Amino acid sequence: MMEFDKNAAIAKIANHYGLEAQLDQTIEECAELILAIRKYKRNCVDVKVRANFVEEIVDVSIMIKQLKYLMVGLDDYKIGVWENAKLKRQLERIKKEC
Repeated sequence: MMEFDKNAAIAKIANHYGLEAQLDQTIEECAELILAIRKYKRNCVDVKVRANFVEEIVDVSIMIKQLKYLMVGLDDYKIGVWENAKLKRQLERIKKEC
C-alpha cells in the first residue's frame, strides 16, 4: 500500500488556490467549527453531532496547515515559540485563580 504524503497534499492544495482564497476558506471553516461546537454543547451524545464536531476540527486543522505553508517565514519553530509563551501565560493565570 502506497503511503499518503499529507504534507505534499497540503502544499498542492495551498498552491492551487493561493493565500487569498485560503484565508477566506479558513474563515468559513472556523465559522463551521463554531456552529459544530455549539451543537456539541447542546447534544454531545448524538453520534452525528460528535462526528460533525470532529470533521470541523479536522477541516480547520487542514486550513491552518495550509496557511502555515503559504505564509513564507512562518515555520514550526516560530509557531512553537509563540505556543510556549501563550501556554505558560495561561498556566500563570490559572495559578493566580487558586
